[in-house]
Amino acid sequence: MFSPGKVDNEKLYNYLGVSKTASDSEIKKAYRKLAMKYHPDRNQGDKEAEKKFKEVSEAYEVLSDQNKRQAYDQFGHEGLDARFGQGGGFQGGSFNDIFGDVFGDIFGGGSRSQNRARRGSDLEYRIEVSLEDAIKGKEIKISVPRKVNCNSCKGTGAKNGTALKTCNHCNGQGQVRVSQGFFSVQQTCPVCKGRGSVIEENCPDCSGSGFIQETKKLAVKIPSGVDVSVNGNVVSVKGPKGSLEKEFSPLANVEVSENQVIVKPANSSRSAIAIYGTTRSIVANMVKGVTEPFSKNLLIEGVGFRATVKGKIIDLELGFSHPVEHPIPEGVNVTVSDNVKILVEGSDKQKVGQLAAEIKKYYPVEPYKGKGVRILGQYVRRKEGKKSA
Repeated sequence: MFSPGKVDNEKLYNYLGVSKTASDSEIKKAYRKLAMKYHPDRNQGDKEAEKKFKEVSEAYEVLSDQNKRQAYDQFGHEGLDARFGQGGGFQGGSFNDIFGDVFGDIFGGGSRSQNRARRGSDLEYRIEVSLEDAIKGKEIKISVPRKVNCNSCKGTGAKNGTALKTCNHCNGQGQVRVSQGFFSVQQTCPVCKGRGSVIEENCPDCSGSGFIQETKKLAVKIPSGVDVSVNGNVVSVKGPKGSLEKEFSPLANVEVSENQVIVKPANSSRSAIAIYGTTRSIVANMVKGVTEPFSKNLLIEGVGFRATVKGKIIDLELGFSHPVEHPIPEGVNVTVSDNVKILVEGSDKQKVGQLAAEIKKYYPVEPYKGKGVRILGQYVRRKEGKKSA
């Protein structure tokens, strides 16, 4: 226990030449000035300067820590002994910890912090559920990507058959000493990033990172009445509303198993991982399209504007000197009601969207009178027309 009598709680403030009410920034500024003045590299062989440097370092170590400063203000050094097991004299252990705090913005930091574990980024998924599922509850499986060691290079980042080379810049230490005037501090080696070794030739699968993104295979459920077959890279889907066939990249493997279409990357390369998710989405749209056709509703606005369907041609009268005739692609149906409402539907989502975009492109909605072709429900920001003087 320490005595509540008179305590010496001003010595450390005197070392730095600041008052007891000094702010953190004032303490840091005073320490920086005195540390530069009494640093051993600048005063080699000067015992008095060495003593002063230890005193200001001890003062900064205590006064820069709020808990230690509070204990020192109340009970002096005895308070530090009781709470932190710290006696008189410099107990900082490593100048790197102090200089990394004060001069880190100048020299890039002196302490080794590159090996500290960091919290990973949060993952966010958007999932659409029906009202019934939201009320009753439903278990939904999602695929969570994660980084694992690359199988090709075993996590080294070097191409198979090549070896890591000792970094010549830091001689394998992972850190280099940098001199700035009379200061000499350690920094993480900028060449090897602290690893102590460099890669002569990067692994083609992980591009030298040593990690690849691992993902689970994705499944598409096949509803009743739909037949899916796979022949090499060609996927054929037949259903009550039509049939579709598409050839996919060999980087994605597609197979049918137990009333499901399984899509997974052909290998662990970045290209395969990037393409297989897209492949799964397209296959899912094919399965959905042959049971529930995709559709786009368009609306024509304008005096005298109208549309009619003539066989495999849609005829558009949009105020031009002549009607616009646009072909209707195979597998897409177009119907017109009330002369101005156009319904485009079909099993192929890409064809439906493409045809709707092409029709709309002939006369995009203008903002003053709202004339033109728009997707039903599309918001058009209107502008006020010019006024006469």
